Amino acid sequence: MESVLLSPDGPFSEIPRSDTLFGAICWGIRDVRGTECLEDVLAQFQADRPPFRISSAFPLLDRDDREYLLATPRLPMLSAGVGEMTDERLEALDVWQQIEYVPASVFSMIAAGTVSDSELLAGFDENGTITVGGRQYVHDRRFLLPAESDRKPIWRTERTRNAVNRLTMATDSSLYHRDAVFFSDVAGLHVCVEGDIDLVLDGLSVAQDRGIGGDRSVGHGQFRLDGVRSFDLPQPDGDFFCTLSLCIPHPEELEPFLTNGYYEIEPRKGVIENSLASPDTIWKKRVLALSEGSILPRQTAVDRRFEKTDGEHREEPYGYNPIVADHFEHGVQQYGYSLPVGITPQTASPSAGETK
Repeated sequence: MESVLLSPDGPFSEIPRSDTLFGAICWGIRDVRGTECLEDVLAQFQADRPPFRISSAFPLLDRDDREYLLATPRLPMLSAGVGEMTDERLEALDVWQQIEYVPASVFSMIAAGTVSDSELLAGFDENGTITVGGRQYVHDRRFLLPAESDRKPIWRTERTRNAVNRLTMATDSSLYHRDAVFFSDVAGLHVCVEGDIDLVLDGLSVAQDRGIGGDRSVGHGQFRLDGVRSFDLPQPDGDFFCTLSLCIPHPEELEPFLTNGYYEIEPRKGVIENSLASPDTIWKKRVLALSEGSILPRQTAVDRRFEKTDGEHREEPYGYNPIVADHFEHGVQQYGYSLPVGITPQTASPSAGETK
């Protein structure tokens, strides 16, 4: 697996998710390689043969030291119900469930089963620090950060904006507030990629100037490509996997995922990029996705759909891209393929489907 490093030029309206990144990459592919190439790429996704799979964007705390964050695996925390539920234990459980991003080293320990959910809860202390694998961390809202950091690498703040009356061009004292995510000089984002990395880079090379996400008209979401690095994560070869992207289950995957997985369901409804096209309506249909960090059962080869490619069997990917609008020849796709990494059966052994 490889990781594309992004160096922000300014704030983002939010940390981009995999479906938002996919839309930006596709428009960039059209600009760089032409409409015919984009149509071929989209046709491959519709045929369950994605030329690439991407994660959501994750924070990069230090571009020099390569301190990556990843999605927090949604562990069932079964040990929380064992023994006396003290106020301290309840507080630790509440804090851990709020954390959405953890350092890659912590992610790897959880995925390998070298640290249990009981050890994660026991690592909280009265000073607000969390000890995992002998290293101390602090929790800052959604982030688990190394305790030795002398400044915040990433933070969210609220900005006041004026609403302009387009008839009178006056503000009419109409104020509203929007959140924005800011990065320190050494921090950034990274996106994990499997497959045709050149396609992804071509798409992002256009998106870096155009911006990704909301409030691009005021300069949000712009960045610079800062290279590609190899990223070592466990292969999904056990009974379970952890998804690093939003995953929209294929219809035949719904029952095993929802029955035997640990996940959070997120509704996703976006808009079509109307600055580059003129559809009748800009709204996409609402879809439900399983969030990053969801732990899902990995079906056996017998259960998966297989297809011969050049004489060899190929396991179909998890998730799919549903059509969410019908304004173009191939329809508008919502990215829903999982980017899976391995997680040990000892770490995740659900007996019934649960959500966070």
